[in-house]
Parts: sequence; structure tokens; C-alpha cells
Amino acid sequence: MLQTLHATWWAWAILALAMACLEITLPAFVFLGMAIGAGCVALVMALGGAGVVGAPLSVLMFAMISLIATLVLRKIFSLPRGRSKPLMAISMIKRSGVEPVGWPVQPR
Repeated sequence: MLQTLHATWWAWAILALAMACLEITLPAFVFLGMAIGAGCVALVMALGGAGVVGAPLSVLMFAMISLIATLVLRKIFSLPRGRSKPLMAISMIKRSGVEPVGWPVQPR
């Protein structure tokens, strides 16, 4: 059964959904790239590639598409050079206008 599991489109689709769910819970853009890769392999298998593509080639296809998707997502969603992403708690405190106890007071 495990020899033919790589050729079933639904196994790759389940992997894509699992990676997408992981991306929602742990946002890192790594799982989203893998979800795109697994989704593309599922599409290839569903369109008739299951009889042609073997296990090593399907895993290689998954790895290459995932890597390319991750690099493209990183390029699209990265911050401009020299900028850093502020911590969520600090940005929420600054937006609220409330100065917490022990907050360093800066001259205005």
C-alpha cells in the first residue's frame, strides 16, 4: 500500500491541507510553500500523472515546487531592507496610548 500511496492524488491533497492548517496555526511561510508544492503534485496526479510519475520523481517534484514557492513567498512578503518587524505586544501598547509602569519615558 505504501508503494502506491505516492501516486494517489488525494494523499497529496490531504498533505496540502495539513500544511495549510499548520501555516494558519504557526505562521512562518514555510508550511505555505509546502502546501503549494503538495497541491501542485496532487493536481499532477489527478490529471493523469499517477501512472507516469514514480515515487522518487513525485517527491522531487514536491521538494522543488515547495522550495520555489517558499522563495517566491519570502520575496513577496518580506519587509524592505533595513526594517524589522516590531513585536506585537509593543506595537499594541504604543497604539493604545497607555504608558505601562516601568516604561522608559522619552522626552517629547
